[in-house]
Amino acid sequence: MPDSRQRHSARLRRPRGTWLPILFVAMALLVAFQLVRVVFLDGSTLTAQAAQRYTKTVVSYAKRGTIYDINHRVLAYSEDCSDIYADCTQISNPAATAQELSSVLGGKSTDYLILLTKNPSSTFVYIKKQVETKQVQALQQRQAVLKQQYINGLSDKAEAPLDPPTALRGINYLKSTKRCYPYGKVAAQIVGSVQQVDGSSGTQLVGKSGIELAYNADLTGVDGQTVAQTAKNGVPLPGGVISQSEAQDGNDLVLSIDIDLQKYVEQRLAAVAHTYGRDQGTVTVEDGATGEIYAAASLPLYKRGKLTQKAVEAGATNLKQITATYEPGSVFKGMTFAVALSKGVIDPTTMIHCPAHLKVDGYTISDSHLRPAEDMSATQIIARSSNIGTSLIKKRITNKDFYDALQSFGIGQATHVDYPGEALGQLAAPKTWSDVQADNISFGQGVSVTPLQVLAYYSALANKGTKVEPHFLINESSDSKARSYPSSQILAPETVSELTPMLQQVVKSGTGVNARISGFKPAGKTGTAQIASPSGGYQAHNYNVSFVGFLPGSSSSLTCMCTMDKQPSTEVVNPTPILFKQVMAYAIKHYDISPG
Repeated sequence: MPDSRQRHSARLRRPRGTWLPILFVAMALLVAFQLVRVVFLDGSTLTAQAAQRYTKTVVSYAKRGTIYDINHRVLAYSEDCSDIYADCTQISNPAATAQELSSVLGGKSTDYLILLTKNPSSTFVYIKKQVETKQVQALQQRQAVLKQQYINGLSDKAEAPLDPPTALRGINYLKSTKRCYPYGKVAAQIVGSVQQVDGSSGTQLVGKSGIELAYNADLTGVDGQTVAQTAKNGVPLPGGVISQSEAQDGNDLVLSIDIDLQKYVEQRLAAVAHTYGRDQGTVTVEDGATGEIYAAASLPLYKRGKLTQKAVEAGATNLKQITATYEPGSVFKGMTFAVALSKGVIDPTTMIHCPAHLKVDGYTISDSHLRPAEDMSATQIIARSSNIGTSLIKKRITNKDFYDALQSFGIGQATHVDYPGEALGQLAAPKTWSDVQADNISFGQGVSVTPLQVLAYYSALANKGTKVEPHFLINESSDSKARSYPSSQILAPETVSELTPMLQQVVKSGTGVNARISGFKPAGKTGTAQIASPSGGYQAHNYNVSFVGFLPGSSSSLTCMCTMDKQPSTEVVNPTPILFKQVMAYAIKHYDISPG
């Protein structure tokens, strides 16, 4: 008889083969679960992966808008081209590849060899960007010739590979766009430049400076794309288009710039600066009636493709009349006198006793040229640019009234010109002014402005006291008509009528005689301002000089402002009235302006 342990074990033992049904059921459940997961849980993912594997997206690039001058001459346009790159892992003989590239693209084969061998495991190395279509086609034709030569060299039984190991295998292309500037360096500071931004399917041009940057969104446009189903070999299937959007080209821009006047302005600015040994200078020509800027240039100028870091640091890519500030000096007196006339505290004949020196707050105010104490009319004071006489006139105006008027003229405020990087300048609140500070501001010291702010004010004088927002853009391809810009009446026409003959006297017999133009009676104002020193006070023997003026009574409202630096003293010739005369004489002939 078996013992109790044997009986207990026998009761628990199952017959052989009874585990198999359980195992089959478990396996069936596992298979069912996997089937449910694939069909219901992963179905969408697998479908998407399959769609990606057998669909192709083709990008149709939007064309960047063209930029025209006021006479619809092309200043900038885009041209299709390609960026060439190499997959170095497919190149078996870099020296032969370099030689082929050199023979078609030009340049030294050794330079290409360096690119091809620097990182042999790289699958993407730029060989040359923005290659013209003609060169790309020539290189592709050379690739086709080499492939055919390889195939011709095979035996009859050998099967030709899809991608024969020729010297140009591994050379590939990306569609790109090249920006072209037919006038080269002329108006380069205004039109600006672009830079290439690399994308997954090619490169895009993005504004970097000037109008190209200011209106980048308008010029860029929107790329289109077509998504289509393909066979396994990538060939599109008939009727397999999944989605499609057309490219929307960027807008074309028409600027107020006259490229002929612009070219002349740049030539004369550089020539006069060279003659007088100046490094910095600006010229701006604006139509006071419309606010349109016809020409603008500042030193140093630069040539496209030859821009050095030193030139960039010197501000060659900017229009400094917009992006930089300075203490304007006596051109500011045209504003002080306007306020005094509008407040009725003087008229052009008002006589004022002007001492040889004026003591204010322990400081001494002097004129640029020594003279004895004398009586001068208001017209004589501005014509001879007397600091003392201007200070005495300012004392007849409250600081608040003076400040409010300067603000209405746009001093220390944005002109809102459509150009990147506009500076504001600075005009302190009147509650902070001491007596000597108020006097200094009256003749353009202790206040900072941009030359464009000054020009915009004098343009208002040329337009009977109405100031129009200065601008470059006239219209764009999406506009049905020319754009309109804000304007404001900053001076009464009666005030302008009193002030204008006083400014004409500046040119006729005062400090601006070098701006005289035969047959015309220009009105304008010279400026000579000390330059602030980084250590405090002002630099010795270094002045900013300027002249701004217009042609009263003529058939034109053109206004021109010229500035230059490094005037060693007030005793030497101020070259800016000379430059004004040259530019305006050209404009008179160019636009057939009559004296009226």
